[in-house]
Amino acid sequence: MRQFAVVLRILLIVAILVANFGGVVQAAPARQTDPPPPVAQAGPPSIIGEPGGLITLNGGASTGSNITFQWRQISGLTVTLNGANTAVATFIFPFVPGVALPVLTFELTVTDSLGRTATDTILVTEQQLPAAPALSVIDVPEPPNLATYVRNKPVAIQLGKALFWDMQLGSDGVTACASCHYAAGTDNRVTNQINPGPNGVFDTVGPNGTLSPASFPFHLVDPAVTSQVLRSWDDIVGTQGVQRADFGGINPGQPVDGDLPVADPVFHVNGVNTRQVTAR
Repeated sequence: MRQFAVVLRILLIVAILVANFGGVVQAAPARQTDPPPPVAQAGPPSIIGEPGGLITLNGGASTGSNITFQWRQISGLTVTLNGANTAVATFIFPFVPGVALPVLTFELTVTDSLGRTATDTILVTEQQLPAAPALSVIDVPEPPNLATYVRNKPVAIQLGKALFWDMQLGSDGVTACASCHYAAGTDNRVTNQINPGPNGVFDTVGPNGTLSPASFPFHLVDPAVTSQVLRSWDDIVGTQGVQRADFGGINPGQPVDGDLPVADPVFHVNGVNTRQVTAR
């Protein structure tokens, strides 16, 4: 009887609880967990760039909660990064004569909404071109009827080589074909090599000026906004020749012709003529 009274009391208590709380058992609120930490993806371990070409760094594969991006260069020749605080940054691969295969290193840092960060790096290396074969192993195409005009080919070659270096071909006695083409057929000089182009205005350097890497490219657009032209010059890198003069005839036995100097309105420095430069 006593046990029955205890059970009855317990049931009464339960009934009162159900009546007061509607029979609903309140569950404890679920614990909110933090999102996964951010992961930075700067792209492949390395990419290859061409000097003067546009390079794109893409961190779009990075993950995280409301992440922000920040690119920075950590080694190599200094370049200007466009869009450094976005997922995709760009820059122009530098061209510096005498610097072989420069390597640039960039770091991407992503930050999520909780302030957590992650980093990744990427290398950008210069495109390495295969070594050009020696001219001695390359067959030179010849006109099919060359023998009609050249009776003795070895002698013609010797005469051609002599003519190539003959400075008396130039009216000043010091200019020959080799002055421009001795370096593998091209002109590798950097001073007094600019023609002002069709508009007649020197935009890069003036007469007798020296070109530098900063002089190029002549036509440059904003890598971030390609419709915006930063500069566009019509100057031409040509080859210097002789100073302007009126031909006065050949002086037999003398290397210098009897030319009469003429004031040059284009190629001069403070009224003193400089060598003219071809517009090609």
